[in-house]
Amino acid sequence: MIDKRPDGFLDPSLIPWEPEAGTEGLFAKTLAACESTGSYTRLLKFLPGTDTSTAGVQSHDHLEELWIVEGAIYDLTLDQNFVEGMYANRLREMEHGPWRAPNGAITFELRDRDDEGVMAKDQLEFFDPELLPWEPVTDGAYVKTLATCGDTGSYGRLVKFSPGAEIPNGPESDRARSELWIVTGILHDRNQGSFHPKGNYGHLMLDLLDGSWTSPYGCVVFEVRNRL
Repeated sequence: MIDKRPDGFLDPSLIPWEPEAGTEGLFAKTLAACESTGSYTRLLKFLPGTDTSTAGVQSHDHLEELWIVEGAIYDLTLDQNFVEGMYANRLREMEHGPWRAPNGAITFELRDRDDEGVMAKDQLEFFDPELLPWEPVTDGAYVKTLATCGDTGSYGRLVKFSPGAEIPNGPESDRARSELWIVTGILHDRNQGSFHPKGNYGHLMLDLLDGSWTSPYGCVVFEVRNRL
């Protein structure tokens, strides 16, 4: 079982960037990790002009779920440019890259071990979630599902709060580890009395729709729930 640490919310700006071995211009900061499985969540930064051609086309023995936080990366194999706000979900051994980032970029990446092959989320290269519709949850709160695994109940999705919208406490569900990235605005945890602005990362044992959450000015949250 994946057991990443630490729990709770954190401000990634308090964690230093470390050079990523093997490619000049790449830097990473680890946000949470699981000692027993080697799974981890990180930010990866491409300095302007970074080119990963020397590493060639990549594939991994782990799952990889990504959100482009800022900037753009150009896939040299696909001859496509992927920009801020795009999402990808790669199962094991899916090929991708190499990349070039003329103006720099930052990606939010969840890398989870699935040696038993239980995860069967939709496999997707970067695409624009704006192409998908929002579905109402409560008055002023909406969800947009990006990828799902019917066998495990895992998902990647966006949750949107209109200003003042609230998701109240619901019944206890079969909870699992969720990881959150605040894409825009400020998320307010009514239970803890805490506020989490754009660019904060959360690692919690919850489903965001269980409540009790609200947003004074509105916000969008990228949420990944992997049952592994």
